[in-house]
Order: sequence, then structure tokens, then C-alpha cells
Amino acid sequence: MRKVKHILLLVVAVLLVAGCSPAKKVKDIRLTSWEIRDVKPQGFRGLNATIAVGIDNPAMSVTIDRLEGLIHTNEKEFARFETTSGIQLAGKSEQVYEVPCSFSLCDGFTILHVFALMETQKLDDLNVDVVARVRVKGISKTLRYSDISIKDWIK
Repeated sequence: MRKVKHILLLVVAVLLVAGCSPAKKVKDIRLTSWEIRDVKPQGFRGLNATIAVGIDNPAMSVTIDRLEGLIHTNEKEFARFETTSGIQLAGKSEQVYEVPCSFSLCDGFTILHVFALMETQKLDDLNVDVVARVRVKGISKTLRYSDISIKDWIK
């Protein structure tokens, strides 16, 4: 279960940090803590999770309206994810934010595959593609990031 927590944290961290990177000082936004507060399986192919993420934001206020993405391995789509509500990062502050996310496994994968992946610890092959809708001072922009390696985030 600990590896599942690592993957969920990774997804949220990548999305929060990558989704905010174009603004001034936003590159200094950093993850300070994380905790999975709630995980609920949704059938054999889905999962809802609430993740408490500590964020130090020395930049201005940033709103992340929507985060979604795809976790893939060896050119196979593994799971899709999205936030179920927007995230408002307060400017020049350090706070803990509760981020609700939903995950759905792609065709050919089940929850049992997730447990098997965690057991064998073959996270090196996992990459994430992210699409974020971000607003800074009322100006919206859609940001896209591809092939972010999970192994670089899990230590």
C-alpha cells in the first residue's frame, strides 16, 4: 500500500509543480509534505483518493482549475487521472491543501495489476502525461507536459 501512496503523491506533486511552472517565482513552489487521507476503490477499475499536500508558495496566488493526465508504461496506457475540484494556491504562504483525485485504469488493467506492479516495484517504466488549466491573475493557460518519469520523483 505504501507504493500506491508514493504513486498518488507523485501524481499530485507533478501536477501541482508542473502545472504552475510558467509564472515568475512559480518555479520556487515546492512540496513540503503529503499524506493520503482517504482512498476508496470504485469497482475493479477505479479509485478515488483525497491527498493532503503541503505546498510552500513564495509566488503570487495561482489557481489550478483542472488537472488531468495519463500514466503509461512501455507504450501502454495504464491509468487516467483527474482532480475532482479546482485548487487555489494562496500567494506567499505555506499551507496544506486537500486534493481530491479520481483514477481509472485503462483497458487491460485491473486493481490486481496495480498490486502486482507495487509488489514487483517496477516503477521505472512508468511515465506521466499531464494537462493543467492554470489561472494567474485572471489569465488562463493550458499547460501540457509529456513523459515525466515517475522514477525521478520516487526516492
